[in-house]
Amino acid sequence: MKTNVNACAEEFLRHLRESRADSLQLLHRSVIKPSRKVYRLVVGRCCYTLKLDMAPDGWASLSNEYNRLCNLSSQTAHVAGFRVARPIYSSEARNFYVTEFYEGKPVQMAMRDASSLSECLSILRAIGQWMRVLHSTSDTETRPLWPGWALEPLRLQVRPRSKFTQLFVREALVHRCMQILEDKCTQLKGKPTVFAVQHGDLSGSNLLYGKEGVLGLDFGEPILRISSVEFGHLFLHALYSRRFLAAEPTILPKSVFAAFQEGYGSDIDREEAVFFMIASLTKKYALARSRRILLSSFQRQRHTLIECLLSRVVEKEQL
Repeated sequence: MKTNVNACAEEFLRHLRESRADSLQLLHRSVIKPSRKVYRLVVGRCCYTLKLDMAPDGWASLSNEYNRLCNLSSQTAHVAGFRVARPIYSSEARNFYVTEFYEGKPVQMAMRDASSLSECLSILRAIGQWMRVLHSTSDTETRPLWPGWALEPLRLQVRPRSKFTQLFVREALVHRCMQILEDKCTQLKGKPTVFAVQHGDLSGSNLLYGKEGVLGLDFGEPILRISSVEFGHLFLHALYSRRFLAAEPTILPKSVFAAFQEGYGSDIDREEAVFFMIASLTKKYALARSRRILLSSFQRQRHTLIECLLSRVVEKEQL
């Protein structure tokens, strides 16, 4: 892999008409796709991000990411408060592309390390503004909501067809949350909801926050998705910081919702966002409990936090 990475770097240096790089450092190795790696490449005073995928079909997914970055960069070049990793070079032959390097933290970590509650809220407002611009780059549609798909993984775990299913979860907390989610699913079914072109892969590391604001990278397919799903993911990033939980002992603190909605600039369906947020939390908790794997100290802290949030859902017996 290292030899191939060096070959990619050499190809990009030829594009820049440079003879050598000052450093080439591994930043991230994908757990889901081991063939995918991200490097930091320094050439003189310039710094770049090189993303490589050595799988046979690696360029298929990388090209989608790169093309979407190109489209968003051209559409939002002069829009304040919105940035994506600026695309610079791509190579189908070697399965890699290069963007500008952005100095920042994942938004989840930025809120966790914030010095005060007000700083966390300002980050949330900036994320809301970024999402508003993203949704404005394409048309939106209003369609009936069918939320049952979000519960399918849980249904397989809680009610397996075979008693030998490895992911069978017997935790009372999971079963009770599942009952509450099923009740809410019935209430939400058929409700008109907004579909928009979303980020598509909004994990904790695909949205960064730094001195220049929020930056998006590693986008998914540009197709219409339920807006409330990604809103729920973003609220989770905020709740993982713990500051909000200490300030307001509720499932989704009003300060979190208000700050994000202020940045987004239009009404957000809180009920839908909470549903998808709790569905995601229950799935994460059930998976960790069923596998009974050894967790790092950070993962244990998060697991405890998720348990606390789900306990609040059960205590209120509603979302």
